[in-house]
Amino acid sequence: MSIDEILSIIGSRIREKRNELGITQEGLGNSVQKNKSDISNLENAKSPNPTLGNLTSIANALGMEVWELLKPNEVSSHHVLKSKSLQEFISKLDEKKIDVKPEELRLLENLRIKGESPGATEVYLLFWILHRALTRDEMDKLFE
Repeated sequence: MSIDEILSIIGSRIREKRNELGITQEGLGNSVQKNKSDISNLENAKSPNPTLGNLTSIANALGMEVWELLKPNEVSSHHVLKSKSLQEFISKLDEKKIDVKPEELRLLENLRIKGESPGATEVYLLFWILHRALTRDEMDKLFE
């Protein structure tokens, strides 16, 4: 995993938790003695070298432990996905408590039809079902 991908995941986790708590970038910045643009840069992976001290302060301000920002990537809404339809598909699986393995996510992220990412959530669903060969119980759970 590249440093850019790691920074993107950390930024996404910060943004998600901040939004969940209803805190603005400015509000978070004020609580950790940073300005709004510092928080924005961190959330958008434009801060090349965030310090462990800064990440710890931000995590604490968000009611998190710093390891929650730094832990290995999980397949969940924290993962930064480029395709909106893939984001929707993964969110649906998360809601149904169906795990997607990291290698499956990479496969879905790299799925291309005529050189482009599929534009419909259903395409990801069909491909994933075919790849995984879901059991009947898993399919029933997915379509509840």
